[in-house]
Amino acid sequence: MTTLVKISEQCKLLAAGHYQTGQGPELAEIKLLTAQVINSLFKLEKISQIATEGDFNPSGLMIATYDNIEVQPYKDRSMATLPVYPISLPRGMGVWYVSPSDDLDNFFVPLISGMAGIVKTQSILNNYENRIAYELRGNALIFTVNLLDLQTPVKTIQAQELVSDVSALDDYDPLPIPPDMEEPVIEGVLKLLGVRKPTEQVNNPKDHG
Repeated sequence: MTTLVKISEQCKLLAAGHYQTGQGPELAEIKLLTAQVINSLFKLEKISQIATEGDFNPSGLMIATYDNIEVQPYKDRSMATLPVYPISLPRGMGVWYVSPSDDLDNFFVPLISGMAGIVKTQSILNNYENRIAYELRGNALIFTVNLLDLQTPVKTIQAQELVSDVSALDDYDPLPIPPDMEEPVIEGVLKLLGVRKPTEQVNNPKDHG
């Protein structure tokens, strides 16, 4: 997983050639822009209303939205792999909200690890109020049914996770972004700096005399 200083240094290197001095913007400025782009791409928002419970302190946390996560078969059920590992919090609250990508109000019910097998034997409890439930195992969501076999199959989900506030992270703290999103973050920072990627300059006839 990348860090704030690593991705910021990549942006600085790509931007340096755009400036006559060859130095480009300061690294501190690029770090701020990197946080801004990440906040925008993953729709990071502050936790506005939450009850403090036990040792759970929501300060320094934000809600990040990851969409179009692929659902895969898993034994007689289905599963989805989260793009980043959720923060370890009581009762699995690191995963804040899960729903089908195309039906955001139809949320899935979170279960404490190991509860699915227990609840399955209790006929009064196992309908989860007519909703589908899931357990969190590492960075995988294991659903209580096969979402792909439903009358209306659920092929992708949206997940909201509690992540550290990017602007409050140290240089070498891991960023809450999946590896395949590093390039869009870099492109977003360069765009804010008014810099085009080298490949864009080569392919643009206007850049050649």
